[in-house]
Amino acid sequence: MKKEYQQHDSKEADIVSDIKIEHNRVPKLLVAVFYIVAIWAIGYAIFMPGKLAVEPAAAPQDNKGELIFEGTCLSCHATGAAPDLSGVTDRMTEEDIKNVIKKRP
Repeated sequence: MKKEYQQHDSKEADIVSDIKIEHNRVPKLLVAVFYIVAIWAIGYAIFMPGKLAVEPAAAPQDNKGELIFEGTCLSCHATGAAPDLSGVTDRMTEEDIKNVIKKRP
């Protein structure tokens, strides 16, 4: 299919296949806002590097095991649905306790 291309009388519009295509200029205010935002972004990246830095991961918690125990184990072991763990460190070694925890269902 052959496309017809004609230039309209004014320099602001063209006619392509009987469709009028206008060439509007970008408003000067919009161009000014674009440049202001671009300059601000570059300045912000240069002078505020700490604000763009990724936060380091949270430090490991000292009581992580306690929090896991309270959230996962205590609901059964405190109600009698599972064995009472009072004095478990007197009855079992640390290695045995770790093995029981790793093998739990």
